[in-house]
Amino acid sequence: MSLYDVVIRDGTVVSTSGSRRADVGVRNGRVAAVSADGLIKPGQFSVDGPVAADVIDARGKLVFPGLIDAHTHFGLTSGDTATSDDFHSGTIAAACGGVTTVIDFVTPAPGGTVAAALAERLREASRAVIDYGFHGVLIEPAAVGEVPGLIGQGVTSFKLYMAYKARGLMAGDGTLAGALEAARRSGGLIGVHAEDNEMVDAATAALARAGHTAMPFFAAARPAQAERAAIARACRQAEQAGTALHVFHLSTAAGLEEIREARLRGLLVWAETCPHYLTFTDEVCARPDGYRFAMNPPLRKQADVDALWDGLAEGEIQTVASDHCPFPLAAKARGAASFLDVPAGVGGTELILTVLLSEGVAKGRLSLERLAQVTSANPAALFGLYAEKGRLGPGADADLVIVDPDAEWTVTPGELHSQGDHTPYEGLKARGRVVVTMAKGQVVYRDGAFVGEAGAGHYLPRAKAREVHQVQSAG
Repeated sequence: MSLYDVVIRDGTVVSTSGSRRADVGVRNGRVAAVSADGLIKPGQFSVDGPVAADVIDARGKLVFPGLIDAHTHFGLTSGDTATSDDFHSGTIAAACGGVTTVIDFVTPAPGGTVAAALAERLREASRAVIDYGFHGVLIEPAAVGEVPGLIGQGVTSFKLYMAYKARGLMAGDGTLAGALEAARRSGGLIGVHAEDNEMVDAATAALARAGHTAMPFFAAARPAQAERAAIARACRQAEQAGTALHVFHLSTAAGLEEIREARLRGLLVWAETCPHYLTFTDEVCARPDGYRFAMNPPLRKQADVDALWDGLAEGEIQTVASDHCPFPLAAKARGAASFLDVPAGVGGTELILTVLLSEGVAKGRLSLERLAQVTSANPAALFGLYAEKGRLGPGADADLVIVDPDAEWTVTPGELHSQGDHTPYEGLKARGRVVVTMAKGQVVYRDGAFVGEAGAGHYLPRAKAREVHQVQSAG
């Protein structure tokens, strides 16, 4: 018997506190040791045999803790259209990009309960290849009463939509106030999709009356001020309730400024942004294929992109997640005639690390340590997964990703593992490439091929949000 099942040898191990060359020893699915002195010496054996059953040479490579993508939409339907990825194909794509844990959503059916929807989502997720959890979606006031029971089942974070009234998804102010109070009492965390529904509806109606429904007008239908107004309203309610707040998919400098002001008043408010808001501006919507770039909130201006990068680097934005929601190209192409007909959403779970390395680290916008913070340590702490997830240290799950930082490649749909037939990142000149992903001590991706197993992922009942004060210091 070997001392370790696997040793990742001589890589540069990246943590939130620094980077160093070290060996990582894995035993029984967990990190057993991290040693700068090396775990294997020439000719060394344990009492019962070789020190490691398998050795992965990571010389010249970066070794990160596995990414946690805390915002995915696998198996989502919008009208008559479904996303291209279910939990099987979606988690394969995630794993091939270095993601080892995802958090998706549980949305109740009209008239149904979140608890019933959770049971169905657990069935749907049974073929996931990496670990997963869920945020509960609260819509009707009655759903607030489910919060304690859902927390007991390990669903400890919740999302409320401040838009989509016409689709029956919007939670009113009363539901938001009740949810924040329930979270304060029970230890959960409330997050919001922050777009003011009235402002969005008014802007969209004005554009439609003027005949301006071509894709170049898409962003104008959901103005930046709609995000800021919604964030302001949610922050005021969170202050009144005396509890924390999470903002999903922040897209604007104005929204970030509103969060800054709330923090100055003493509110614990956390923010997530997404790779597409760090990469593109709304100018791409004017392209002939601009419908491929439709998502909500929409893409913004270069000043917003720059502000988000600054906020990420300076600790004002805590997490990066994909909002993975890829619709087939044929469905997206409906937007060629009118943005009113385009399903909003893009894929991206496989490219979180790629974008942050290429557009962030390689361009001097982000440090390696901060990258590890916003993709792993912070989401683990924020969503009740720390310290089993979110770090590379003894006792943690052996979730890790090995990256060749010098590899240069061009993103194309054929290079990716999603079932989606297109990607908004097509043509991106990437710097840095995942070569190995390990989930709970098992290699699931290696040198371009997925080698994991359906059903290897498990549901993670998450802890209450007791770790929320430790975000940015964990790891």
